[in-house]
Amino acid sequence: MRLLKTVLDFYIKSSLHVAICFVALLYVFHCYSFVKLSEDFALLGFCFVVIGYNFIKYATLVYENRDFKYKIEIFIITVISALVGAYLLLFESLQAYIVLLISGLLSLFYVIPFYHKKSLRLMSIIKVITVVVVWWLVIMVLPVYSVYSEVVNLNVDGLNSIEQINWTPYIIKSVELFLFVFSLLIPFEIRDLKYDDPSLKTIPQLVGTRKTKYLGIVLLLCAFLLHHFYFMQYEFPYYFIPLLIYVITAIAIWFSDKFKADYYVSFFVEAIPVFWLALYWMT
Repeated sequence: MRLLKTVLDFYIKSSLHVAICFVALLYVFHCYSFVKLSEDFALLGFCFVVIGYNFIKYATLVYENRDFKYKIEIFIITVISALVGAYLLLFESLQAYIVLLISGLLSLFYVIPFYHKKSLRLMSIIKVITVVVVWWLVIMVLPVYSVYSEVVNLNVDGLNSIEQINWTPYIIKSVELFLFVFSLLIPFEIRDLKYDDPSLKTIPQLVGTRKTKYLGIVLLLCAFLLHHFYFMQYEFPYYFIPLLIYVITAIAIWFSDKFKADYYVSFFVEAIPVFWLALYWMT
């Protein structure tokens, strides 16, 4: 039992749970395009999240030469992810480099103060929006150049594959992802009430826990309405599974509060995208 607790604790602190959640969302939000995402691209996304999350969480501690749990193990995982990610980047396009550079800079300024001695992490609602934008860039924008551009070689007319993408569902899924990730962060914002300084003015601090929950549920409703109006003609799994997932997410938001343990968000909330992907694989 003690070994299991240690493994779970390391799983949370090493960012592996966040990276797995990210990869699950990556696959889920591209199932409608019917273009198979390569394992290499998914691995690149996994590495990017491990590096970014560990940098955000531990860079300050390392800079201040402070000790923290699993320091050596986390350092090893981060270095391995950096090496694997650097190798995979050798096969990416210039456009992909630009997208990753923007995402990397946002992650950097999330930690490093740059405006009135404040980082993005200390800028109220901008903090959440920054996280959502980074995930949106890597999940929805990066594949356009890293995955879909490969279709150009199969095009007998010689047209650019980017122009042949059905942009209407792609844009709808992009907005849906933005709203869903934002709502998925609500339980984390509520949990962090017990850690955050009142001067941060996070969403729960500004409007209260209950109104923050309402906000998350409204965002979920907007996301599903987008899904409904365009994808209602799709087969069973592509329409009703998102409905089930949004209901589960709404329940997770409603029952989240500042007294919940970290395991609640790390295993239940972050497991929702994994469960979503598992449902698609089983149908």
